[in-house]
Amino acid sequence: MSNTNYGTLFQRMDGPEGNEFMELGVYYSKGGGNAFTGEADRRGMWMSCWPIRKEDGGTIRTLMDSRAMRFHLQSMGRKNDRLGENWFQRIRSAHDAIATAAIAQDWGEVRRQIENCKELA
Repeated sequence: MSNTNYGTLFQRMDGPEGNEFMELGVYYSKGGGNAFTGEADRRGMWMSCWPIRKEDGGTIRTLMDSRAMRFHLQSMGRKNDRLGENWFQRIRSAHDAIATAAIAQDWGEVRRQIENCKELA
């Protein structure tokens, strides 16, 4: 599966001196089989919420982190860079609210914020 990343944002999770962040990424996916879920993913724009640690100049990502979630933003027949960049700007405008809800694992609030972003189109 080939993905195109349109941007990544970070929100610190553990205070001003900590090294844990919530990473919000906007990307296009061709869809298809998902090895983790065993189901088929839809083709289109997605946003991922993923906790990471930054240590020793690198990033540590746990593959099966229960604090991670992803959201389907829009179905698309083919990749459209203009729409991908537009989605990233919309998510950027709501970054603080989305990241705060993701850190609290309030996935309903993350979905509400995404719906608000759809209205910005």
